[in-house]
Amino acid sequence: METEAKKEYELAVLLLNEADEPKVTTLIGQDKISQKYGPKTLNLSYPIKKQSSAFFYVYQFTTQPEEAAALHQQLEQESYILRSLLITPPIKVSRRPQRQEEIEVKVEVKPTAPTPGISNEALEQALKEIL
Repeated sequence: METEAKKEYELAVLLLNEADEPKVTTLIGQDKISQKYGPKTLNLSYPIKKQSSAFFYVYQFTTQPEEAAALHQQLEQESYILRSLLITPPIKVSRRPQRQEEIEVKVEVKPTAPTPGISNEALEQALKEIL
């Protein structure tokens, strides 16, 4: 069986208590976590599991897709986690820098010599020849 390449994931969790955060870190694996944000105390818009406030954490980590699926199932079963969301972050597209020639557009306007005017009689004569 061939193993898939590791992918980046983001996990957002709402915890009942701030003291439960090390449990989540242990579930993910301390060595896999690249960044952690939180805690942020939130007053919930509506009660979740009869709770009106929670501690919000976001973890960025790298792991195998099979391990991420197993982690998500395990997080759903934990009683100290009110909600969890596991996503793959959007791909970061780097834009190529514009070259200096593309940024600066030079437009040169050359004055033209005035054209000699044609009289009305000459125009009428030319129209008669055409028709």
